[in-house]
Amino acid sequence: MGRVSRRQALANRATVVEASSRLFRERGIDGVSVPELMGTAGLTHGGFYRQFDSKDALAALACTAAFDGLFDDLLPHEASPGDLAAFLATYLSPTHRDSPADGCPATAFAADVTRAPAGSPVRAAYAEGVRRFVEAVEGLTAAEGDEADATAARQRALVTLATLVGTLTLARATAGEPIADELLSATRAALGADGPAADAAAR
Repeated sequence: MGRVSRRQALANRATVVEASSRLFRERGIDGVSVPELMGTAGLTHGGFYRQFDSKDALAALACTAAFDGLFDDLLPHEASPGDLAAFLATYLSPTHRDSPADGCPATAFAADVTRAPAGSPVRAAYAEGVRRFVEAVEGLTAAEGDEADATAARQRALVTLATLVGTLTLARATAGEPIADELLSATRAALGADGPAADAAAR
């Protein structure tokens, strides 16, 4: 079989990164083998090391892609009043809880990244994603107009993000039990994700 074109090789690489992003979030980095990743992308195992230096290098790319998806799907590019409550309600919804493959990478990658060695590419990718996430939440807070002080806005964004990730982690770990829904609803109320629009997003 002839060699694929550079354009096709780049398309194959993007397909593998996207498939890995979903599988790693759903089952963990160690829970998916390289042959399975390539098979899901419709490619052969032998092509992996022509595209990626290692599985860890792929995990870093998949983590970055997952954060990019979070910003595209859940966070508005230009924040306006009301966006914070709508985002919180969507993030803390049963739908998001029950869809890890398409969900927040800050939650899904946390355990794997914690076990990764210092200097690992996936650690750097995760830290950068979290930094961007905090900045995005800061932007939503600023759009609400209730945080004139930059330091206070930063602190609120950090606490909000930690609360979101912690709540989603616990809700997923207790899915199927009444407390899973209690965790989501209690945190929505505590963070101010109330109102008709937020209620619709939370379902």
